[in-house]
Amino acid sequence: MKTICHIDREEDPLNVLPNVIAGSYYSVEKMITVHDVDILVPLDTLPSEVDEWGFRGEVIHRFIEDRGALPIEELQEFIETLLMHINDNKKIGIFCIGGHGRTGYVLSCLIARMGHTDSVIDHVRKIYCHKAVESQEQEDSIAEYISLLRGRT
Repeated sequence: MKTICHIDREEDPLNVLPNVIAGSYYSVEKMITVHDVDILVPLDTLPSEVDEWGFRGEVIHRFIEDRGALPIEELQEFIETLLMHINDNKKIGIFCIGGHGRTGYVLSCLIARMGHTDSVIDHVRKIYCHKAVESQEQEDSIAEYISLLRGRT
């Protein structure tokens, strides 16, 4: 089976979910000019050129250390905020530097919150990038988040 990486595709960044565009720091210009995102969600650095590229939307900056994860309460609040905007039909662009670990981590949590909790990391690696979710800390955080979600029902 051929592995995929969002960077290897001509369509980087990728529209991975309805109203969710994901990619790397280097694909932010296309998030703005091609995908017309309403909200940028940098998980690291926001490119200084976003104004030059015509972005006039909102920025929800949530710094996550490389290969790191958020404290569970902060993660829950962050995912609920993103989901609220998605449900309000806002198009969001999620990215970190490489677009792999932290972006895959947040995508996995979003998809889990949307109801797809079984093998969510494998699912994200299939639809987005085989490098998504890069550390045991991220995997453990996703598992804890899913456990909390399952406890809510």
